[in-house]
Amino acid sequence: MSEIARRATAADPCPVCGSGTKGCSVKADGAHFCRGEPRDEWKCVKKGEPFSTYRHVNDVTNLRNGQTTAVKATPKPAPQASPKPAQDWGAMSARYAEAMTPDTRKALAKNLGLPEAALDVLAVGWRTKEEDMHGDCWVFPECDPSGAVIGLGRRYVKPVNTDDSSPNKMCIHRSKRGLTLPTGWREGTGPLFIVEGPSDVIALSLCGLSVIGRPSNTGGVALLRELLTDSPGRAVYIVGENDRRENGDWPGRHGAETTARQLTELLGRPIAWTMPPEEHKDARVWVQAIASGFGEAEDWGAAGQEIASHLVNAAIEVRTDKEPVAEEQAAPAEKHVANPRFTFVNSATFATGDFRPQWLVSRALVRNQPGVIAGPSKALKTNLSIDLGVSLASGTPFLGQFDIPKRTRVAVVSGESGEHTLQETAHRVCRAKGITLASLGGHLSWCFSLPTFSQLDVMADFAETLAGLNAEVVIIDPVYLALGNIDAKNLFEAGAAFRVVAEVLLKVGCTPLLIHHANRQLVVGEPMELTHLAYSGLEQFARQFVLLNRREKYKGDGVHDLWATIGGSAGHGGLWSLHIEEGTVDESFAGREWNVSVETPSEVRDSAAERREAEKREAARKKLQADETAVLLAIDAEVNGGRLAATKSQIRARTGFGLDKVKQIIAGLLTSGAIVEIDFEKSSGNGAKKNETGFKRGDQ
Repeated sequence: MSEIARRATAADPCPVCGSGTKGCSVKADGAHFCRGEPRDEWKCVKKGEPFSTYRHVNDVTNLRNGQTTAVKATPKPAPQASPKPAQDWGAMSARYAEAMTPDTRKALAKNLGLPEAALDVLAVGWRTKEEDMHGDCWVFPECDPSGAVIGLGRRYVKPVNTDDSSPNKMCIHRSKRGLTLPTGWREGTGPLFIVEGPSDVIALSLCGLSVIGRPSNTGGVALLRELLTDSPGRAVYIVGENDRRENGDWPGRHGAETTARQLTELLGRPIAWTMPPEEHKDARVWVQAIASGFGEAEDWGAAGQEIASHLVNAAIEVRTDKEPVAEEQAAPAEKHVANPRFTFVNSATFATGDFRPQWLVSRALVRNQPGVIAGPSKALKTNLSIDLGVSLASGTPFLGQFDIPKRTRVAVVSGESGEHTLQETAHRVCRAKGITLASLGGHLSWCFSLPTFSQLDVMADFAETLAGLNAEVVIIDPVYLALGNIDAKNLFEAGAAFRVVAEVLLKVGCTPLLIHHANRQLVVGEPMELTHLAYSGLEQFARQFVLLNRREKYKGDGVHDLWATIGGSAGHGGLWSLHIEEGTVDESFAGREWNVSVETPSEVRDSAAERREAEKREAARKKLQADETAVLLAIDAEVNGGRLAATKSQIRARTGFGLDKVKQIIAGLLTSGAIVEIDFEKSSGNGAKKNETGFKRGDQ
């Protein structure tokens, strides 16, 4: 009779290894057979022996009969896996992209809450439920740093219950996790934002920002290291998500901080991490919220500026080494009465002093007073600042209207537009002024690395560099990328940063002019005011200003009609109308021009009134011509119907015009000779005749 062994279970585990799932068993005579690690042998305990006594394969004593027979499990041969062919993920991605239809594309845009045009930056595909066990889904390519597709992520039309323990739950089987690389991300010159997932990539790309996606909150670090090695000078921001859980865990923030720290160590340079506003879970939800306030005009560029400004200002930079702590215990500086910090002058001296400012640009800008050039998106802020720089450096009138009393050395510092755009614009402006860019030499210098206003040591180095150039004016574009780690909405923090800019630069004799954008309260058609400046502190910083706004919505034709509000604390000021024709680029990114005309508001109103009067006269002429044509056609109809001429009543019946109007039109046609008057007899019944007056064409 065979002996019966009881199998160990979770409820009654093996007393040797404590497991109920490894095939251990207990016999009725008290012998225990344990299959704990290693699995290729039995570990046995004799009847009556303590459980801590193990017998391994080299103990050949049989527990039942005491014979020296080895008890060993026969090992199962390991299965030989057949090699799987390499998957061509690029071809698969292309196949799914071809399967994308207008309907599935529209459905994805609706699913994301974004315009269809936003999808153009990724080769999104479509995978049907016949091929995917979970159902219909959209497919997103994930790439290595070279741009080769190494895997495909999925977004299902209907929610799918998946095991959250699987990091590859949204990927197609055998995919490798990669980066989401939208079209044109590398060409941008501004900061690079690294977000989590393709939907955030699509949303921020729509707003004109340079962005790539990482596969998860902490994933893709090795790929990012390889990718960012080729861009050593570019500012990088790892963007987290507001997905804090009830237990306190915060994967989105933890992932952003961890990724930034790892990349800082791997790249050997500071990488920053940042978060969207706490009321928005991620970048896509943030973009949706901004878009809901667009109204009739969609200004994605302004939305991008707003988003970039917040992310840059909220960023926390991770450095490779701890910042050195200053521990200087220098003795207090000795006071020198000859050079006191505070100097007073008496009224007699003050009364005879000459404190008049000097013009940089007649009636527009003065020396040694910080200023701002501001406006909304598409208001030509950068282009006008280049015209200003070229005008100051060459001594030619600003915008062809405002004289330059003295040629000035200028530095242009830009962190957004890029070298090509600035070069192309500068060439156009110079051609319009009859000069060449090269002829300006050291009078106009260019830099594409922005200083950080909130870092005093950086600003000191920046001022020293400008002093070495003998620069008298510096144009910094844009403000939001130069603020550093401060709260732009905090008047005290922002104001302190702007004060540093003014004091440090003016001390070396360089007048700072900052390029900035307007807030959302400014509407098209209204002249901009200082209250329309975005951020705190800038209204107080600006001692002079050039404020721009569009007079009408931009039509994309290269023609710009702007309001320019110019003024400052020196007492100068005025409102001007700018008409600028740039044209559009050709296939070689050339062909544009720079034609500027400047008018006063009264001139604009006069020309507008004249234009309206001319339009009214033209409309009246066309209306009279149409009425005369209607009368002539009515006359033709009567004459062609067998009558000698058409009477006024017959003309009225055919045209629907009133008698006075018919008389007026007939008088005009008679004067011009288009018709002639005919007297004739008309039968009135019962053989009676009636004299009538009618009209027919003069050539009939």
